[in-house]
Amino acid sequence: MNFDGKSPLRMICPHCGAWGAHPTIRTDPSLYFSDNISDDPGSTLYKEYFERFGGRDLSCRVRTKQCVACKTNFDTAETSKHYIVDLISSAYSGDRYEKWYYKEFKEHEELKAEVAKLKKTISSIRKAMRPAKEKKSVAKDTSKAS
Repeated sequence: MNFDGKSPLRMICPHCGAWGAHPTIRTDPSLYFSDNISDDPGSTLYKEYFERFGGRDLSCRVRTKQCVACKTNFDTAETSKHYIVDLISSAYSGDRYEKWYYKEFKEHEELKAEVAKLKKTISSIRKAMRPAKEKKSVAKDTSKAS
């Protein structure tokens, strides 16, 4: 029962799959960003994703809810509706993704060209070193014959 007058958000429990108005048992007063919600503390993957597709880093408030069916606690993140709308429209339009893709593709092609150039250089160095080795082995063979 919820005594503060607000009805809890109806959602699916991530543990048992029960649909219901799972009450909030704790609201964290801190403002979270994507690097705080990642399971990997040093990861910047979430931040890069949100900045790429949402145009800015995610900011949210974390709430702990308790399932009405299995009584397991789970965390939820609450963020601005405007941010979600921007994120969805950005992902839908693909503009940011296309810009990112072409930038990454260009870098990939440049790296491929650099690798090819390095392989060619290494190959020419190996070719330049071969005659010196062959001359030494030929000299050894002639000394054995005498």
